[in-house]
Amino acid sequence: MLSIIIVNFRTWAYTQRAIDFLLSSIPPDIRPNRDMEIIVVDNHSKDACIQEFCRNNPNIRLYLSQGNYGYSHGCNQGALHARGDWLLFMNPDVKTDWKTVNKLLEAAKADSSHAIFTARQLDESGKPQRTFAPFTTLATISPLVRALTRATSPGGHPDPNRLREDSESILTVDWVSGSLLLISRTNFKILDGWNEDFWLYCEDEDLCKRARNLGLLAAQYCGATLTHTHASSTRTTPEIRVLAKSEAIISKHVYIHK
Repeated sequence: MLSIIIVNFRTWAYTQRAIDFLLSSIPPDIRPNRDMEIIVVDNHSKDACIQEFCRNNPNIRLYLSQGNYGYSHGCNQGALHARGDWLLFMNPDVKTDWKTVNKLLEAAKADSSHAIFTARQLDESGKPQRTFAPFTTLATISPLVRALTRATSPGGHPDPNRLREDSESILTVDWVSGSLLLISRTNFKILDGWNEDFWLYCEDEDLCKRARNLGLLAAQYCGATLTHTHASSTRTTPEIRVLAKSEAIISKHVYIHK
């Protein structure tokens, strides 16, 4: 079974869109709650949308967090209740169909050399998004240095914006974005889940770094492509925008300290 875990924080419209788009594409031979399940963890949205969501989605497993303890905590709570052998962590503003999800899953099952996977991502206009990056070091923390490194050594430092859409290759990378991240339950347990020291941002880099330290590699499967709106929950109000930008700085400090 595949468990799809979505962490929601006042993004009910995006979450509903993601669920509807995915479920509408599932073929008759795939049975929800037998072959796959969708788990939504609400990070204490404290709004009036929960009841409506429950009425509209009787077959979706919804868990309510007692506080907004961050993205990592929400992911871990979803994994705690998941029944699948594979865990797909997906942001609410990701839009993908079952064919894309299944292609990613089948590629991961067939490749024992990698433990963490993501897919190609495009924004709403069709422009490629960054889905992977090198680990943060003195040599990579500057965008200018990263650009020069890609220019001088494109083979060793691929640019995610220039990957071929029709490629079926599996590209080994340092770390992949947590907006869509697939991992087996076995490897998730080996890593002891997401690190809840990170409230928002850098938790995906930390997960992949800890995996690499254990000899487990991250990869992007280039044969699956999906749409990601990006930052749907962090740009809703000026206050949340400021909080999100602050957390990005805090999380980078936490990561470098670790």
